[in-house]
Amino acid sequence: MKKIAILAAAVGALGLIAGSAIADTSPNGDPPCTYDTAAKAKTLKTAMVRAYAACGGSSTYPSPNSLLGATNTDACAPSAPLSDRLYGPKGACSFGVKAGLDLLQTPGDAKNRCFPDTSVTSCGTADVKAKCKDVRESDGATLIQEDQALPEGGWKLNTFTRGTLDDRVNGGAHTAIDFPVTFKFGPANKGGLKLKDDSNKALFDLLGFGSALPPCMSLELLSISIVDPDTQVFAVMGVSAGTN
Repeated sequence: MKKIAILAAAVGALGLIAGSAIADTSPNGDPPCTYDTAAKAKTLKTAMVRAYAACGGSSTYPSPNSLLGATNTDACAPSAPLSDRLYGPKGACSFGVKAGLDLLQTPGDAKNRCFPDTSVTSCGTADVKAKCKDVRESDGATLIQEDQALPEGGWKLNTFTRGTLDDRVNGGAHTAIDFPVTFKFGPANKGGLKLKDDSNKALFDLLGFGSALPPCMSLELLSISIVDPDTQVFAVMGVSAGTN
């Protein structure tokens, strides 16, 4: 499992991840969560489309410079991708998260999903996965490979999250400050990238004992992006039609 790099702005927050959906859990047989929550929202999977510079308000295009279609809608041309890397003919990236519960486990047991936080025996969990295929360098022909000389380790998944949870210490529903978390992909190989990690290991690295997610938790995924080794945004959540 790849080491998670967590930004300093996350200090003091409890939760994980970022995007446009909510992952909810509530323990079977326990009192219901004290906040309003969906009856079923345990999984999210989304495609990742290329990230382009905003039309207006961005350094690339401070204001529109063109018009779009018969409606003459303000637009910017040519479209400007934020990263020089490219999707090949079969290029694609995806992101997924799955929420769950780990109840009445043995403290200190490595099979306990609350581990390495041995101070609790029950918790909520959120497993994060991301992968890419046929990603190419700017020449459009060379498949990406990991550059071991990169000090930051290459490709990353950046997330921004708002967590609401029933606090086991102070009681009642709390919404934590919005916070970023960065996950490192494994080494790029033949145009592909893979990442698999979980929330409680991320939180333990940041906050230590007592940081595992409680059984009642809701994670609003405010943004998700895949960032290239030059720290430029390559892909974000979305849908697309058509091919290269």
